[in-house]
Parts: sequence; C-alpha cells; structure tokens
Amino acid sequence: MEVVVVVDGPDPATVEILEAFHEPRFRIVALAENAGGSEARNIGVRAAKGEWIAFLDDDDEWLPEKISKQIALLAQVDPRTNFIACRYEVREDNYRKIMPRRFPGSQQNWSEYVFCHAGALPTSIFLVKPDLMLAVPFTKGLPAYQDTDWLLRARAANAVAPAWLDERLAIYHLEGDITHISQGPNWEFYYQWGLEHRGALLTRKAFSYSMLMCALRLRRSKGPVHNAVFLLYKAITMGKIDLSFCIRFLACSLYGGGARRKMRAVCNNAWRKTASAFGRNCI
Repeated sequence: MEVVVVVDGPDPATVEILEAFHEPRFRIVALAENAGGSEARNIGVRAAKGEWIAFLDDDDEWLPEKISKQIALLAQVDPRTNFIACRYEVREDNYRKIMPRRFPGSQQNWSEYVFCHAGALPTSIFLVKPDLMLAVPFTKGLPAYQDTDWLLRARAANAVAPAWLDERLAIYHLEGDITHISQGPNWEFYYQWGLEHRGALLTRKAFSYSMLMCALRLRRSKGPVHNAVFLLYKAITMGKIDLSFCIRFLACSLYGGGARRKMRAVCNNAWRKTASAFGRNCI
C-alpha cells in the first residue's frame, strides 16, 4: 500500500519529520503554496496509483484494521460498488459518541440524511475508487462542507454506488485545542452555500434544516439574535420551511444549541414511552 502525503503549503518542519521515518511507502507531495483541503485531496488523488483511495486528515485517526475490513466487505457487496464508508467515534474532552447512528436508506435523499438526521460522513471514513474521485473531484476553495458538498454532488450525478460497513473504524478528534475546518467559517458561508445549492443538491426540507444549522453557528459565536431571526425570515419568504421547523429555529436562535438537545431528549423520551406501551422496540 502506498501512502501519498500531501503537505498543504510551505512546511519544511513537517516534511523533515516525514522524511525521518525513512518509510518507502510514503510519497511526499509538498505544495509550494497552500491549496486548501479540497484541492490538496484532489492533488493526492491525481498522484495516487492504487485501485482504491482512502483519505486521512491530520487530526483524525484510523483503527489498524480500517482498510482491510473495508476491502474485505467487497466480497459481500455489489461488484459495481465504488464507495465504502464505516462508522467513526467522535472524541471530545469528556464526550464519546459513535457516528453515524444509521446509514442512508436506499431510497433516502442524501441531503435530508445529512442535514435532517445529522448523518455526517467525514472523508476519513471513505474508501473510494479513483475513477469516481476523478469524475467528481472536491470543490476547490471551500473552507468547510468539503465532504458534504462532494457527497451530494456525487449522489446527484448518480456516480456513487455505496456500501456501508457497520463498524467503528476511525476516530474524529475534537479534544483540547483541536479545531476542524468545519468549525471555522462564520454563518454567512453556510448560508450562501445553502442558497447556492437549494433545489439542486438540497431538498426543501434539507435547506430548512441547513438554515437552522446557520442559526446555531451564529448563536455559538455569540452573534446577535436579529441575524438569527433574519435567517428565519429569509427561509420563510422562500417557502422552504414548515411550522415545526419555525418553532425549533426560534428556540435554538434565542437559547442556543442547548434548546435543540433538550427538545430532542424530550421527544425521544416520549417516543420510548409510547413504543414501550405498545410493546415495540424503539430505534
């Protein structure tokens, strides 16, 4: 297995550390200028020579058996499969969670899976065919949503034939001072991305939930409430949201992300009690 290591921008110290391993499987591609996460991955794809490609961000981690188990799954799935994803563990200082809770259904719209059901699929869990990545490259210049943008464009182009591995084989680190790029841009970027892709990549429902996420990011950054209400106003005037969404949006805009978690906990508890009363298992 060859490992193409793309060093995004002038970073002699990192190159020196990599070279010190004297690892013959490492092929170091040191970029003269910073290209951004999307284009760095595209450059790595074009440099790769293997039958399959897997991505690993510098702040994520694979379990040792990640690649071998994804490759082994190929014997059990459709031979046309060109994309395999696994589960991963989110690690924060005092927090652990296995994601995603479930994978997309065969008939489910992927934009609704990502935005309405918190179905984030980061690139570090991908195993993908090179021809798919060459046909649908990452969008250059995106400061965030790089994986989401790629997934939705690949799905919209009917280019991806997925398979899902129900095992935790990667770790998404958020401990200490680690900051992922998706936490960096302000709400305006997410708002503009949603506007650009509504109708094409995002259903009405997915677009509505993307506006909710914009409001949550705004409130986490201590942004003014009137900007959050502005997001709601824009979504309403576009005819993209329903009454239940409006209520959740206003609650989250005024009280922050805690309101969303509390409401979800109340709804989940009510559902469990209802399911128990009828003798059914709750998913």
